[in-house]
Amino acid sequence: MKIVSFSISVLGILSMIFLANSCRTNGNAATVRPTVYATITPISGTTHISVAFNGFQPSAIMVRAGATIIFTNNMASPMTLVGASGFTGDFGGAAIQENGSYQYTFPSPSTYIVSVSEQTLLCKVIVVP
Repeated sequence: MKIVSFSISVLGILSMIFLANSCRTNGNAATVRPTVYATITPISGTTHISVAFNGFQPSAIMVRAGATIIFTNNMASPMTLVGASGFTGDFGGAAIQENGSYQYTFPSPSTYIVSVSEQTLLCKVIVVP
């Protein structure tokens, strides 16, 4: 019984030492750092997304309904944009030549996924009112 209580006491002391050390910064008492959330302002009007061999730049974007995005092919070969999710009408489908572009106006709030059919590249477009 004494061995069990001794091991629990040692474990308790080690835990308190660990917690005390992890809560100190430069020898001062613990500092509580509040969580900071970024505010994202949706883009209105027209914006550009570059498509290259390493992905969409940016790979996610938030726009207002009615905003137009111009997708530019910066790959060394033609590519085909496909509306993978969220689209109810026509989107892409035609080959876009190197340095060519395709523009689309996002009509209504939703989350859209755009992909390149020749690769596994994805772009998330969040449309808000």
